[in-house]
Amino acid sequence: MKAGKASSLSPKFRRGEEITLDDILSAIKEEDVLAIEVVEEIGATLGRGLAGLINIFNPELVVIGGRLAVGGDYLMLPIRSTVKKLAQNIANKDTSIKFSKLGKRAASVGDCMLSRSNLLGIL
Repeated sequence: MKAGKASSLSPKFRRGEEITLDDILSAIKEEDVLAIEVVEEIGATLGRGLAGLINIFNPELVVIGGRLAVGGDYLMLPIRSTVKKLAQNIANKDTSIKFSKLGKRAASVGDCMLSRSNLLGIL
């Protein structure tokens, strides 16, 4: 927006208000082109990190949870294309990347399960 690109978030930016991830995700639902580009860039960055982890650990499944899971295909497509480009074929061909069904609650539920496991010894 500093470069003059139009967005539904431009009025908020001009007022000097902070633009949050929730604002960006809401703008995506309104098909804001700049917000989609930002999330695609986030997906490509996340894909680079995942490609490195896939090359090292060769997991069968990578689950993305938390607030970014709301990004849907706008996030998943750049993640998958970056992973395909940067991960070794041997490691990447067996790896599936999915969003958590828990969405925004993934971290909270994981924290609760970890606490339960540590305190009560229940898995």
